[in-house]
Amino acid sequence: MVVNGPQPDWSVKDVFTTGEAAELCRVSQQTIIRCFDSGRLTGFKVPGSRFRRIPRDELIRFMRANNIPTEVIESAPVIRVLVACPDGRVQDALKSAIDADTSIEGRCQILATADPIEAGIMAASLAPSVIVIGDMPGAPLHSAVHHLVALAHAPQVLCVPGAVTDQDASALLAAGAAHVIAAERREQVSAALAAMVRSKLSENGR
Repeated sequence: MVVNGPQPDWSVKDVFTTGEAAELCRVSQQTIIRCFDSGRLTGFKVPGSRFRRIPRDELIRFMRANNIPTEVIESAPVIRVLVACPDGRVQDALKSAIDADTSIEGRCQILATADPIEAGIMAASLAPSVIVIGDMPGAPLHSAVHHLVALAHAPQVLCVPGAVTDQDASALLAAGAAHVIAAERREQVSAALAAMVRSKLSENGR
């Protein structure tokens, strides 16, 4: 089979359609549907429809039980980092730092946006373990940190404001930020992020 365009990034998927499961298992979609309906593969149906959905952990269990290679789904980065910052220099510095650190390179995925609304959606839907947030139009940093740390998956937040006083830093830390570092100190920001990712990997036993 010839596939045109980029390959799907399964690392950002927590729930799969029957078509996606079929592609990963290299079987027909009807085979996946029969396994689902017989209870061999469990999941749920979208309310008000016949569409079936399969959680990630269940799909991996099914693949292992049927001796189907799981590398394509399990080789995904284990730590997601959301960089919500309009400063492209900060984004580039963080990506370079992660790529250069052999202890975490290949086990961390950076997702970046400069839009505050998109940042909120990504933070809630993709459940990043670490969020780097800078000054964004219409999104007071203190308020953003307060909402981010309250998310169900409890991400760690690294604040990188354009300028920061001791009073600002204290307020952001009180709101729940793990670290507060001025954006212009890109080396310090990169070092802090790498340390946070290593800590998360250690927590996950990786």
